Amino acid sequence: RKIGLDLIKELKKADLLVLPSRVEGQPIRLLEAWAAKIPILVTSVGDNNLYIKNGKNGFICKPNISSLGKSIIQILRNKNLRKISENGFLDVKKYSWDKIAKKTSDCYQEL
Repeated sequence: RKIGLDLIKELKKADLLVLPSRVEGQPIRLLEAWAAKIPILVTSVGDNNLYIKNGKNGFICKPNISSLGKSIIQILRNKNLRKISENGFLDVKKYSWDKIAKKTSDCYQEL
């Protein structure tokens, strides 16, 4: 529990969490950032589209440098970042470590 709180405390120092993945499953880091009310930018790969509703609880871009760069600039200029971060915080409450652990275990079993 303390480790989780320490992580959230560190995440709160950030202006934006960027997950520039080319491959992604269930991004636990995304859930941790939501818990810290940090805006999130993810690439449109893996399950990211299942979690992020672009412009509602985070942001999605294409998995390339140009799209990442343009998106970061646009996000940091976005006047609704606080609301979007709050939406992510509300969404993370749908998840528990038990649910995440089960999904992760299921994924490993499938592989």
